[in-house]
Amino acid sequence: MEQVLDRRRLVPPGFSVLSSEITENGVKFVVAPDVSFGSCPCCGSRSKRIQSRYRRRAADLPIAGRNVELIVFVRRFWCEAVLCG
Repeated sequence: MEQVLDRRRLVPPGFSVLSSEITENGVKFVVAPDVSFGSCPCCGSRSKRIQSRYRRRAADLPIAGRNVELIVFVRRFWCEAVLCG
C-alpha cells in the first residue's frame, strides 16, 4: 500500500509546492513563494520590481529512509525607495 504524502505540511507558510517526485532513491520537492513582492532589508519598503531569479537546492533529513531534495525558486527585488542606500 502506498502512503499518501500531504505536500502542504512539508513546506513553510508562504510557499507553494510546484511539484513533487518520489523515486526509489529519494523525494524531490520544488517550491516557490506565494507573494509577488519583497521587503527591503534596509528600509522595509515593499517592491514588485524583480532584479533576478535563481534557484537554491537544499537537502533535508530523510523521509521514510529516502533522501530529500528541496529546490526553492528565489527572487531578488530592487528597492525603489528614493532615500534607501
